[in-house]
Amino acid sequence: GFGIAVSGGVDSPHFANGDPSIAISDVLRAGPAEGKLQVNDRINSVNNISLENVDHSRAIQVLRDSGNSVHLV
Repeated sequence: GFGIAVSGGVDSPHFANGDPSIAISDVLRAGPAEGKLQVNDRINSVNNISLENVDHSRAIQVLRDSGNSVHLV
């Protein structure tokens, strides 16, 4: 994996205001994302696939399907 956990989605908004953005909820120590991503960073796209207004499960699937390399915006 990439050493991150994500939360959010249109079916599972986690922000008090109902924002459905996909966001980093955890960064594993000594993982590949440590020092690059932070908790609460929003993910707009993965390898040019939009994560705006998607279900949580769709966001997870896009991340899993990205292979060994990922370009996050």
